[in-house]
Amino acid sequence: MKKFLFFFLSAYCCCAQLLAQEEIHFESGCNFLNGRTEGNYTLFEPAKAADKIIDDILGVFSIQPRPFILKAADVENAQATMKGRDRYLLYSNDFLNKTSLDAQTRWAAVGIFAHEIAHHVLLQDFAETDPKKRRSNELAADMWAARVMARMGANREETLAAVKSIQSNDETQFYPTPKARAEGMASAWSDEFDKLSVENKSLIAVKRRPLAIDPASFNRWNIANAKGITAYYDDEKVTLDIAMPQIYFNKKFNLILCSNDPNMPIRTVRGVGADQPYTSSKQIIWNYLADGVTLNNAARSAQLKILVYASDKLPPIKSSPKTIAGWGLMATTGIAGVIYGLVEYREAQNDYTTNYKNTNLETDYDRANKKSLQSQYTMLGGGALALTGSILVVRYLRRKKAALNAICLHSNWEIEPVLIAGLPSFGLACKRTF
Repeated sequence: MKKFLFFFLSAYCCCAQLLAQEEIHFESGCNFLNGRTEGNYTLFEPAKAADKIIDDILGVFSIQPRPFILKAADVENAQATMKGRDRYLLYSNDFLNKTSLDAQTRWAAVGIFAHEIAHHVLLQDFAETDPKKRRSNELAADMWAARVMARMGANREETLAAVKSIQSNDETQFYPTPKARAEGMASAWSDEFDKLSVENKSLIAVKRRPLAIDPASFNRWNIANAKGITAYYDDEKVTLDIAMPQIYFNKKFNLILCSNDPNMPIRTVRGVGADQPYTSSKQIIWNYLADGVTLNNAARSAQLKILVYASDKLPPIKSSPKTIAGWGLMATTGIAGVIYGLVEYREAQNDYTTNYKNTNLETDYDRANKKSLQSQYTMLGGGALALTGSILVVRYLRRKKAALNAICLHSNWEIEPVLIAGLPSFGLACKRTF
Protein backbone atom coordinates (compact mmCIF):
# COMPACT_ATOMS: atom_id res chain seq x y z
CA MET A 1 0.00 0.00 0.00
CA LYS A 2 2.82 2.40 0.88
CA LYS A 3 4.61 1.59 -2.39
CA PHE A 4 1.42 2.28 -4.29
CA LEU A 5 0.92 5.63 -2.49
CA PHE A 6 4.54 6.62 -3.19
CA PHE A 7 4.13 5.71 -6.85
CA PHE A 8 0.89 7.66 -7.06
CA LEU A 9 2.40 10.81 -5.52
CA SER A 10 5.46 10.62 -7.78
CA ALA A 11 3.26 10.24 -10.84
CA TYR A 12 1.10 13.15 -9.68
CA CYS A 13 4.11 15.43 -9.25
CA CYS A 14 5.44 14.53 -12.67
CA CYS A 15 2.07 15.19 -14.26
CA ALA A 16 1.80 18.52 -12.44
CA GLN A 17 5.19 19.58 -13.74
CA LEU A 18 4.27 18.53 -17.24
CA LEU A 19 1.01 20.44 -17.04
CA ALA A 20 2.83 23.50 -15.62
CA GLN A 21 5.07 23.72 -18.67
CA GLU A 22 4.32 24.05 -22.35
CA GLU A 23 6.24 24.51 -25.56
CA ILE A 24 5.28 27.27 -28.01
CA HIS A 25 6.83 28.44 -31.24
CA PHE A 26 7.14 32.23 -31.55
CA GLU A 27 7.96 33.85 -34.85
CA SER A 28 8.90 37.36 -33.71
CA GLY A 29 9.28 39.57 -30.69
CA CYS A 30 11.62 41.95 -28.87
CA ASN A 31 14.60 41.04 -26.75
CA PHE A 32 16.11 44.04 -24.94
CA LEU A 33 19.67 43.05 -25.82
CA ASN A 34 18.84 42.10 -29.42
CA GLY A 35 18.98 38.35 -28.87
CA ARG A 36 16.98 35.65 -30.64
CA THR A 37 13.22 36.08 -30.79
CA GLU A 38 12.14 33.29 -33.17
CA GLY A 39 11.99 29.64 -32.25
CA ASN A 40 10.52 27.09 -29.87
CA TYR A 41 10.37 28.09 -26.22
CA THR A 42 9.53 26.01 -23.17
CA LEU A 43 7.35 28.04 -20.82
CA PHE A 44 7.00 27.68 -17.04
CA GLU A 45 4.93 29.33 -14.34
CA PRO A 46 6.56 32.59 -13.18
CA ALA A 47 8.28 33.05 -9.83
CA LYS A 48 6.75 35.33 -7.18
CA ALA A 49 9.69 37.73 -7.50
CA ALA A 50 8.90 38.26 -11.18
CA ASP A 51 5.22 38.73 -10.41
CA LYS A 52 6.08 41.46 -7.91
CA ILE A 53 8.31 43.37 -10.36
CA ILE A 54 5.59 43.22 -13.00
CA ASP A 55 2.91 44.39 -10.55
CA ASP A 56 5.13 47.27 -9.36
CA ILE A 57 5.74 48.46 -12.92
CA LEU A 58 2.11 48.22 -13.99
CA GLY A 59 1.00 49.83 -10.73
CA VAL A 60 2.83 53.06 -11.58
CA PHE A 61 0.12 53.93 -14.10
CA SER A 62 -2.57 51.68 -12.56
CA ILE A 63 -2.70 49.32 -15.54
CA GLN A 64 -5.13 46.48 -14.84
CA PRO A 65 -5.55 43.69 -15.78
CA ARG A 66 -2.22 42.61 -17.20
CA PRO A 67 -2.18 43.08 -20.98
CA PHE A 68 -0.01 39.97 -21.42
CA ILE A 69 0.73 36.50 -20.06
CA LEU A 70 3.84 36.26 -17.88
CA LYS A 71 5.92 33.09 -18.23
CA ALA A 72 9.40 31.95 -17.31
CA ALA A 73 11.31 30.64 -20.33
CA ASP A 74 14.71 29.84 -21.78
CA VAL A 75 15.37 33.42 -22.92
CA GLU A 76 18.44 35.58 -22.47
CA ASN A 77 16.82 38.17 -20.14
CA ALA A 78 13.26 39.28 -20.90
CA GLN A 79 11.33 39.18 -24.14
CA ALA A 80 8.00 40.50 -25.41
CA THR A 81 6.28 38.41 -28.06
CA MET A 82 2.91 37.26 -29.43
CA LYS A 83 1.17 34.07 -30.43
CA GLY A 84 -1.92 34.82 -32.43
CA ARG A 85 -3.81 37.39 -30.41
CA ASP A 86 -2.17 36.45 -27.11
CA ARG A 87 0.64 38.65 -25.89
CA TYR A 88 3.43 37.09 -23.82
CA LEU A 89 6.16 38.42 -21.60
CA LEU A 90 8.92 35.86 -21.19
CA TYR A 91 11.79 36.15 -18.73
CA SER A 92 14.72 34.11 -17.46
CA ASN A 93 14.80 33.08 -13.80
CA ASP A 94 18.57 32.86 -14.04
CA PHE A 95 18.69 36.47 -15.27
CA LEU A 96 16.35 37.57 -12.47
CA ASN A 97 18.45 35.86 -9.79
CA LYS A 98 21.72 37.34 -11.05
CA THR A 99 20.36 40.88 -11.21
CA SER A 100 19.05 40.76 -7.63
CA LEU A 101 22.60 40.85 -6.23
CA ASP A 102 22.97 44.65 -5.96
CA ALA A 103 20.97 47.84 -6.40
CA GLN A 104 22.40 48.79 -9.77
CA THR A 105 21.63 45.46 -11.43
CA ARG A 106 18.20 45.35 -9.79
CA TRP A 107 17.33 48.63 -11.47
CA ALA A 108 18.74 47.26 -14.73
CA ALA A 109 16.34 44.32 -14.44
CA VAL A 110 13.42 46.66 -13.74
CA GLY A 111 14.38 48.71 -16.80
CA ILE A 112 14.48 45.62 -19.04
CA PHE A 113 11.11 44.39 -17.75
CA ALA A 114 9.60 47.87 -18.15
CA HIS A 115 10.91 48.08 -21.73
CA GLU A 116 9.29 44.77 -22.68
CA ILE A 117 6.05 45.66 -20.89
CA ALA A 118 5.97 48.93 -22.84
CA HIS A 119 5.72 47.01 -26.12
CA HIS A 120 2.47 45.46 -24.89
CA VAL A 121 1.10 48.59 -23.22
CA LEU A 122 1.73 50.58 -26.42
CA LEU A 123 0.19 47.74 -28.49
CA GLN A 124 3.18 47.51 -30.80
CA ASP A 125 3.27 44.97 -33.63
CA PHE A 126 6.23 42.57 -33.54
CA ALA A 127 5.53 41.45 -37.10
CA GLU A 128 6.45 44.93 -38.37
CA THR A 129 9.25 44.61 -40.95
CA ASP A 130 9.95 48.28 -41.63
CA PRO A 131 13.32 48.92 -39.87
CA LYS A 132 12.55 52.61 -39.33
CA LYS A 133 9.23 51.84 -37.61
CA ARG A 134 10.81 49.07 -35.53
CA ARG A 135 13.57 51.39 -34.31
CA SER A 136 10.93 54.02 -33.50
CA ASN A 137 9.00 51.40 -31.50
CA GLU A 138 12.12 50.46 -29.55
CA LEU A 139 12.78 54.10 -28.65
CA ALA A 140 9.15 54.55 -27.58
CA ALA A 141 9.44 51.49 -25.31
CA ASP A 142 12.70 52.82 -23.85
CA MET A 143 11.15 56.19 -23.06
CA TRP A 144 8.04 54.65 -21.51
CA ALA A 145 10.30 52.52 -19.30
CA ALA A 146 12.29 55.60 -18.28
CA ARG A 147 9.12 57.41 -17.21
CA VAL A 148 8.05 54.42 -15.14
CA MET A 149 11.44 54.21 -13.44
CA ALA A 150 11.40 57.92 -12.60
CA ARG A 151 8.13 57.39 -10.75
CA MET A 152 9.47 54.26 -9.06
CA GLY A 153 12.33 56.29 -7.56
CA ALA A 154 15.26 55.40 -9.84
CA ASN A 155 17.78 58.16 -10.47
CA ARG A 156 19.12 59.00 -13.90
CA GLU A 157 22.10 56.62 -13.77
CA GLU A 158 19.98 53.75 -12.44
CA THR A 159 17.49 54.30 -15.24
CA LEU A 160 20.25 54.07 -17.86
CA ALA A 161 21.95 51.04 -16.27
CA ALA A 162 20.37 48.47 -18.60
CA VAL A 163 21.05 50.27 -21.87
CA LYS A 164 24.62 51.04 -20.80
CA SER A 165 25.22 47.32 -20.34
CA ILE A 166 24.94 46.78 -24.11
CA GLN A 167 28.45 46.15 -25.38
CA SER A 168 28.12 47.17 -29.02
CA ASN A 169 27.39 50.78 -29.98
CA ASP A 170 26.20 49.97 -33.50
CA GLU A 171 22.76 50.45 -34.92
CA THR A 172 21.09 47.22 -36.05
CA GLN A 173 18.14 46.62 -38.35
CA PHE A 174 15.52 46.89 -35.62
CA TYR A 175 17.40 48.64 -32.79
CA PRO A 176 18.87 52.19 -32.52
CA THR A 177 22.39 52.65 -31.18
CA PRO A 178 22.75 52.33 -27.38
CA LYS A 179 23.81 55.98 -27.31
CA ALA A 180 20.58 57.06 -29.04
CA ARG A 181 18.55 54.89 -26.67
CA ALA A 182 20.33 56.39 -23.65
CA GLU A 183 19.65 59.93 -24.90
CA GLY A 184 15.96 59.18 -25.36
CA MET A 185 15.66 57.54 -21.93
CA ALA A 186 17.52 60.39 -20.21
CA SER A 187 15.20 62.95 -21.81
CA ALA A 188 12.07 61.00 -20.84
CA TRP A 189 13.36 60.49 -17.29
CA SER A 190 14.08 64.22 -16.87
CA ASP A 191 10.63 65.22 -18.16
CA GLU A 192 8.86 62.74 -15.87
CA PHE A 193 11.01 63.71 -12.89
CA ASP A 194 10.11 67.39 -13.38
CA LYS A 195 6.44 66.50 -13.72
CA LEU A 196 6.62 64.34 -10.60
CA SER A 197 8.27 67.17 -8.65
CA VAL A 198 5.42 69.53 -9.52
CA GLU A 199 2.84 66.89 -8.54
CA ASN A 200 4.60 66.26 -5.23
CA LYS A 201 4.76 69.98 -4.42
CA SER A 202 1.04 70.29 -5.08
CA LEU A 203 0.36 67.25 -2.94
CA ILE A 204 2.55 68.54 -0.12
CA ALA A 205 0.90 71.96 -0.33
CA VAL A 206 -2.48 70.29 0.18
CA LYS A 207 -1.41 68.00 3.00
CA ARG A 208 0.83 70.41 4.89
CA ARG A 209 -0.86 72.91 7.15
CA PRO A 210 0.87 75.78 8.95
CA LEU A 211 1.35 75.56 12.69
CA ALA A 212 1.78 78.52 15.03
CA ILE A 213 4.61 78.22 17.57
CA ASP A 214 4.25 79.67 21.08
CA PRO A 215 5.43 83.30 20.67
CA ALA A 216 7.05 83.10 24.11
CA SER A 217 9.72 80.90 22.47
CA PHE A 218 11.16 83.90 20.70
CA ASN A 219 12.69 85.58 23.72
CA ARG A 220 15.76 87.77 23.68
CA TRP A 221 18.32 84.95 24.03
CA ASN A 222 16.76 82.42 21.68
CA ILE A 223 18.94 82.41 18.56
CA ALA A 224 15.88 81.51 16.46
CA ASN A 225 13.13 84.05 15.91
CA ALA A 226 9.61 84.04 14.55
CA LYS A 227 10.67 85.18 11.09
CA GLY A 228 13.27 82.43 10.83
CA ILE A 229 10.99 79.50 11.66
CA THR A 230 8.42 77.82 9.44
CA ALA A 231 6.32 75.19 11.17
CA TYR A 232 3.73 72.92 9.61
CA TYR A 233 2.06 69.59 10.29
CA ASP A 234 0.61 66.75 8.26
CA ASP A 235 -1.20 63.53 9.10
CA GLU A 236 1.76 61.97 10.93
CA LYS A 237 4.39 64.52 11.89
CA VAL A 238 5.24 68.13 12.75
CA THR A 239 8.12 69.70 10.83
CA LEU A 240 9.98 72.88 11.79
CA ASP A 241 12.41 74.56 9.38
CA ILE A 242 14.79 76.93 11.18
CA ALA A 243 16.94 79.59 9.51
CA MET A 244 20.12 80.03 11.52
CA PRO A 245 21.82 83.48 11.80
CA GLN A 246 25.14 83.68 9.97
CA ILE A 247 26.79 85.54 12.86
CA TYR A 248 26.88 82.24 14.75
CA PHE A 249 29.09 80.59 12.14
CA ASN A 250 31.46 77.96 13.60
CA LYS A 251 29.42 77.63 16.78
CA LYS A 252 27.60 74.52 17.88
CA PHE A 253 23.99 74.52 18.99
CA ASN A 254 21.50 72.99 21.35
CA LEU A 255 18.11 72.55 19.68
CA ILE A 256 15.16 71.87 21.95
CA LEU A 257 11.52 71.14 21.16
CA CYS A 258 9.12 71.13 24.08
CA SER A 259 5.44 71.62 24.79
CA ASN A 260 3.36 73.73 27.12
CA ASP A 261 1.31 70.60 27.82
CA PRO A 262 3.20 68.42 30.35
CA ASN A 263 0.89 65.51 29.52
CA MET A 264 1.88 65.43 25.86
CA PRO A 265 5.12 63.47 25.28
CA ILE A 266 7.68 64.54 22.68
CA ARG A 267 9.96 61.52 22.27
CA THR A 268 10.06 60.47 18.63
CA VAL A 269 11.88 63.54 17.37
CA ARG A 270 14.75 64.11 14.93
CA GLY A 271 16.99 67.16 14.72
CA VAL A 272 17.13 68.11 18.40
CA GLY A 273 20.05 67.67 20.79
CA ALA A 274 23.29 69.25 21.91
CA ASP A 275 26.40 70.30 19.98
CA GLN A 276 24.92 70.22 16.50
CA PRO A 277 27.31 71.71 13.91
CA TYR A 278 26.41 74.99 12.27
CA THR A 279 24.54 75.04 8.99
CA SER A 280 22.47 77.83 7.47
CA SER A 281 19.29 75.91 8.26
CA LYS A 282 18.10 73.21 10.64
CA GLN A 283 15.07 70.97 10.63
CA ILE A 284 13.23 69.32 13.50
CA ILE A 285 10.73 66.55 12.79
CA TRP A 286 8.40 65.24 15.48
CA ASN A 287 6.45 62.07 14.64
CA TYR A 288 3.53 62.68 16.95
CA LEU A 289 1.66 59.53 15.88
CA ALA A 290 4.56 57.38 17.10
CA ASP A 291 4.24 59.09 20.50
CA GLY A 292 0.53 58.30 20.71
CA VAL A 293 -0.54 61.93 20.22
CA THR A 294 -3.64 62.62 18.16
CA LEU A 295 -3.72 65.03 15.24
CA ASN A 296 -6.04 67.42 17.09
CA ASN A 297 -3.64 67.66 20.04
CA ALA A 298 -0.50 67.99 17.93
CA ALA A 299 -2.08 70.72 15.80
CA ARG A 300 -3.02 73.00 18.70
CA SER A 301 -1.85 76.53 18.04
CA ALA A 302 0.95 78.10 20.11
CA GLN A 303 1.59 75.05 22.28
CA LEU A 304 5.00 73.95 20.94
CA LYS A 305 8.19 75.83 21.81
CA ILE A 306 11.40 75.80 19.81
CA LEU A 307 14.52 76.83 21.73
CA VAL A 308 17.92 77.28 20.06
CA TYR A 309 21.07 78.07 22.03
CA ALA A 310 24.76 78.27 21.18
CA SER A 311 26.40 75.41 23.08
CA ASP A 312 29.49 77.38 24.04
CA LYS A 313 27.54 80.39 25.27
CA LEU A 314 24.40 79.59 27.20
CA PRO A 315 21.69 82.24 27.40
CA PRO A 316 22.21 84.87 30.13
CA ILE A 317 19.48 83.95 32.59
CA LYS A 318 20.61 86.70 34.97
CA SER A 319 23.18 89.49 35.13
CA SER A 320 26.34 89.17 37.21
CA PRO A 321 26.11 90.02 40.96
CA LYS A 322 28.56 92.90 40.52
CA THR A 323 26.38 94.49 37.88
CA ILE A 324 23.24 94.14 39.96
CA ALA A 325 25.11 95.52 43.03
CA GLY A 326 26.26 98.48 40.92
CA TRP A 327 22.72 99.24 39.86
CA GLY A 328 21.54 98.99 43.47
CA LEU A 329 24.37 101.23 44.69
CA MET A 330 23.51 103.75 41.98
CA ALA A 331 19.88 103.84 43.06
CA THR A 332 20.82 104.04 46.77
CA THR A 333 23.35 106.82 46.15
CA GLY A 334 20.78 108.72 44.16
CA ILE A 335 18.18 108.43 46.89
CA ALA A 336 20.75 109.54 49.46
CA GLY A 337 21.61 112.51 47.23
CA VAL A 338 17.96 113.50 47.01
CA ILE A 339 17.59 113.29 50.79
CA TYR A 340 20.80 115.28 51.33
CA GLY A 341 19.66 117.87 48.81
CA LEU A 342 16.32 118.24 50.59
CA VAL A 343 18.12 118.76 53.91
CA GLU A 344 20.43 121.36 52.34
CA TYR A 345 17.52 123.09 50.66
CA ARG A 346 15.71 123.28 53.99
CA GLU A 347 18.78 124.79 55.64
CA ALA A 348 19.10 127.31 52.83
CA GLN A 349 15.51 128.38 53.37
CA ASN A 350 16.13 128.72 57.12
CA ASP A 351 19.30 130.72 56.48
CA TYR A 352 17.41 133.04 54.15
CA THR A 353 14.54 133.48 56.60
CA THR A 354 16.64 133.87 59.72
CA ASN A 355 19.53 136.00 58.49
CA TYR A 356 18.81 137.84 55.23
CA LYS A 357 15.33 139.03 56.19
CA ASN A 358 16.76 140.55 59.39
CA THR A 359 20.02 141.96 58.04
CA ASN A 360 19.27 142.57 54.35
CA LEU A 361 22.96 142.09 53.76
CA GLU A 362 24.07 141.02 50.26
CA THR A 363 26.51 138.52 51.71
CA ASP A 364 23.73 136.74 53.65
CA TYR A 365 21.61 136.57 50.46
CA ASP A 366 24.47 135.19 48.36
CA ARG A 367 25.24 132.51 50.96
CA ALA A 368 21.59 131.37 51.23
CA ASN A 369 21.10 131.49 47.43
CA LYS A 370 24.30 129.48 46.77
CA LYS A 371 23.27 126.83 49.30
CA SER A 372 19.78 126.67 47.75
CA LEU A 373 21.21 126.17 44.21
CA GLN A 374 23.66 123.53 45.41
CA SER A 375 20.88 121.63 47.19
CA GLN A 376 18.73 121.70 44.04
CA TYR A 377 21.62 120.39 41.91
CA THR A 378 22.22 117.67 44.50
CA MET A 379 18.55 116.66 44.42
CA LEU A 380 18.52 116.72 40.62
CA GLY A 381 21.66 114.57 40.34
CA GLY A 382 20.53 112.24 43.08
CA GLY A 383 17.13 111.91 41.45
CA ALA A 384 18.74 111.06 38.11
CA LEU A 385 20.95 108.43 39.75
CA ALA A 386 18.04 107.00 41.72
CA LEU A 387 15.80 106.91 38.64
CA THR A 388 18.48 105.33 36.45
CA GLY A 389 19.41 102.69 39.01
CA SER A 390 15.78 101.93 39.74
CA ILE A 391 14.95 101.62 36.02
CA LEU A 392 17.87 99.23 35.49
CA VAL A 393 16.89 97.10 38.48
CA VAL A 394 13.18 97.04 37.55
CA ARG A 395 14.03 96.36 33.92
CA TYR A 396 16.21 93.41 34.93
CA LEU A 397 13.52 92.00 37.22
CA ARG A 398 10.85 92.36 34.54
CA ARG A 399 13.08 90.74 31.90
CA LYS A 400 13.94 87.90 34.22
CA LYS A 401 10.29 87.31 35.04
CA ALA A 402 9.31 87.43 31.38
CA ALA A 403 12.19 85.10 30.50
CA LEU A 404 11.24 82.60 33.18
CA ASN A 405 7.60 82.69 32.07
CA ALA A 406 8.69 82.24 28.47
CA ILE A 407 10.66 79.10 29.20
CA CYS A 408 8.78 77.49 32.10
CA LEU A 409 5.27 77.43 33.42
CA HIS A 410 6.37 78.52 36.90
CA SER A 411 7.91 81.95 37.45
CA ASN A 412 10.24 80.71 40.19
CA TRP A 413 11.94 78.20 37.87
CA GLU A 414 14.43 78.76 35.09
CA ILE A 415 15.52 76.62 32.17
CA GLU A 416 18.54 74.34 32.22
CA PRO A 417 19.50 74.12 28.50
CA VAL A 418 22.14 71.40 28.89
CA LEU A 419 19.74 69.13 30.74
CA ILE A 420 16.95 69.60 28.23
CA ALA A 421 19.28 69.16 25.29
CA GLY A 422 20.17 65.75 26.67
CA LEU A 423 16.53 64.90 27.38
CA PRO A 424 14.54 66.63 24.64
CA SER A 425 11.29 64.96 25.67
CA PHE A 426 11.32 66.74 29.05
CA GLY A 427 10.63 70.26 27.86
CA LEU A 428 9.88 71.56 31.36
CA ALA A 429 12.99 70.26 33.11
CA CYS A 430 14.05 73.22 35.26
CA LYS A 431 15.88 74.18 38.43
CA ARG A 432 15.06 76.57 41.26
CA THR A 433 16.85 79.90 41.17
CA PHE A 434 15.51 81.49 44.35
